[in-house]
Parts: sequence; C-alpha cells; structure tokens
Amino acid sequence: MKKITIVLLGWFAIVSLQAQNYYIDFTASGAAITLDSVYVENLTQNTALTLQGSDTLHLTGSVGISSHLKNSETIKIYPNPFTETSHLEFYSETPAVATVDVYDAVGRHILQLRQGIQKGVNLFEISGFSAGHYHLIVKTAKRQESASFFTLNPESSSPKIQLKSTFLSDDIHLKSTKKSAKNIIQMPYTTGDEMQFTGYYGSLSDVVTDVPTSSKTINFVFTSFTCGDNVTFIYNGDTVTYGTVMSSGNCWLDRNLGALQVATSSTDTAAYGDLFQWGRGDDGHQVRTSGTTTTLSNSDTPGHSNFIIVTDNPNDWRSSINDSLWQGVYGINNPCPPGWRIPTEDEWIDERHSWSTDNAAGAFASPLKLTTAGGRQPDDGSVVAVGVLGHYWSNKFIGIHVNRLMFNGNVGSFSFYRAVGFSVRCIKDN
Repeated sequence: MKKITIVLLGWFAIVSLQAQNYYIDFTASGAAITLDSVYVENLTQNTALTLQGSDTLHLTGSVGISSHLKNSETIKIYPNPFTETSHLEFYSETPAVATVDVYDAVGRHILQLRQGIQKGVNLFEISGFSAGHYHLIVKTAKRQESASFFTLNPESSSPKIQLKSTFLSDDIHLKSTKKSAKNIIQMPYTTGDEMQFTGYYGSLSDVVTDVPTSSKTINFVFTSFTCGDNVTFIYNGDTVTYGTVMSSGNCWLDRNLGALQVATSSTDTAAYGDLFQWGRGDDGHQVRTSGTTTTLSNSDTPGHSNFIIVTDNPNDWRSSINDSLWQGVYGINNPCPPGWRIPTEDEWIDERHSWSTDNAAGAFASPLKLTTAGGRQPDDGSVVAVGVLGHYWSNKFIGIHVNRLMFNGNVGSFSFYRAVGFSVRCIKDN
C-alpha cells in the first residue's frame, strides 16, 4: 500500500497546482442552433476528448476528477478498486454509438473506444491498466456519464475496454435519470497550445482552430448539407475530410474509407483505401499492412489493430457470429461518419444498374469512381487481386455469409465469409 499512497499523494499535489483556468462554452448558428457534440483536440499535446454540445470545457494546467459528474444510477464500475479486471455497466435508453475515454490522474488521455451499443445495460470489461487513479467518460449523442476507478495492478499490459454483453431493459437494475446540472469537463492545457474544436449536429459539422488565452465562447457556423458538400469526421483516430457525390438517387462519400484521394483510374493505388473485415470498427485492422493474429475475438471490439486470421467455419473474426453489426447508422461498429452507414444490397443493385457497362470500366465511370482495390485473404492476411477485382461490402448477411458487390470483367452480388477484408464505401442515411 506504500506505493499506492505515494501515487495518491503525488496526484493530489499535482491537482492542487493549476496554471490557468479557461472556460470554453460552445454555441451554434446557421443551419442549426444547437450542438449534438464537440470533438476537442489539443494539437500541441496530441490529446483529445468528446463533449456533449451543452458541456463547458475547462482548460486547466492539471486535471482532477470532478465528483459532480458521477451518477451511480446510470453508470457503475465494479469491483473498484481492482487488481486485474473490473466491469463497467452503462445504461442506454436506445441503440447508440458510445465513445469511452479514459484519463489518468494528471489528465493524460490513455484510451478511447468508439462502440455501438444496444438498449439496456451494456457490460464492458476493463483490464490492462497499471496501478493508479483513472477518470472514465462515456458519451452518446444524448448524454454523457463519468466515473472514476482505481487499480492496484503492480504490472501493466495493454489497457483495454471491451464490450462483453447487453442486458435487455427488462432485466436492468440501473435506472436512467436526466441530469439537470451542466457538465464541466476538464482538459490539460498549457498557455500557447493550439486547439481544434469540431462541432457536430446530425450530419453537419464545422471546425474552429484557436489558441485560447482567456475564457470564451466558440461559435460553430453550420451550413445546410447538400450532396456535393464536404464531410469532416474522425476516422481511425484522425480528422479527415471527404467529398460527397450523388449517384443512383443516393448521396455517397466520394472515396473508399481510408483512401487518400478520389480515384483517377480504376487502378489508382492512392484511391484504394482500406480493407475491412465485415462488422469490425475502424480500429486499425483495416490498414493493408496491419499485423495479424489467429486469436478470435470474444466480443464486438477485439481491442487491437490486428487483422484476425481464420481457417475454419464459420470463417468469422468473432468467436460467435453477431448479425447486429453494421446495421444502419447506429449499427454496432459502424465505421462511417455520423449520419452515414454501410449500403444495403438493394442500394448496391440500384447503383450497378446505373452503370454504362457491367464491369470495372463501368464501375469507375460512375460518379462513385469505384476501384479494383482487391481484398485481403481470411486464412493468411495476404492482399490479393489488387488492380484486378473490386469488392465492396453491403450490410446484408445470409447465414454465415455476407453479400458484397464484386466486379472485374463482369459484375454481380456475391456472398462471402465475414473474416475477409473488402472495401467500404459509405452512403448517407435518408
């Protein structure tokens, strides 16, 4: 306990020293006058967190744990303290996409998880954290909850939070309550740090860059979205901006997820983008050069960036199949921007029928400028058929298989195993 006491004394000493206290509020104008959320990045310190639109950001020289954010009726961590593993229960009134952020006692950002959750009590497992005091924030589009936990683990591995299961609302023992107090969320800041704020309302977004020297209000100016406008969002941990295009009566992103540019040909390598295993989030596994592992995931969130290799039926990266993945805007692990999703099979069929020819040339000639990006083999992780075949995931599953659009010398809708890596092109939800 002597080591833990020293850690706590050091934490309280650091928390008591504050170099500055800047309070940042957020407003919106233009096409929307309210905010769903604000993504805050300290570009100098390479840290980030997500706020509710009504929250106040407290920039301070050190960060403590705000006890007024705790709400034991909607969030619970147990056991606490713990040594190796603990559990987080978070109640959601509806299916949603949740962002979980963890900070240590001095405000360093330790971990972020973006996870689709279901209605009811969502059970997460916490593991791999070294001895110390941590602050955890869970945020959805509708609300934010926070809690703290303490681990006595003398050794650390890889900090990890994984969704394990969901209890239906009829089975829950936590009650949802609505907060009346405005949340004040702290973030480490040193005078002169460059900050970037991204405000969101539905599919609308605006970015403001600033170097705060006093308390202030940041106003986001939203313009009505028209297909053809740019979309700025967080992908694989980075802020990216893609264009949008109309095709077959739908609005699409103008490139594959992970692509550096709009394709200039069907074999434009800079436009190939990433290769997703069906149903996984943008956790890094989709990068063509990511590492591999033969260990199947026992949850929807593997907790690493490796491509999972499988050789046996049902050829899924998950140890048990989950058909709820990638189903709509709020589908679990949806890698698309807010308000966007994986296309249905029917939407791909409508798109294919709009092409001038049923082959790779017709795919590239469409407004989507689809590429022959190839695929990644499920049994060894090798990338194959690059420049020859185009494969694009849909959200339709048939048994253990999932349908995808495929084209080369001809075109069609074919089913394949979930563990294979294929391209993703996002479509706007109407």
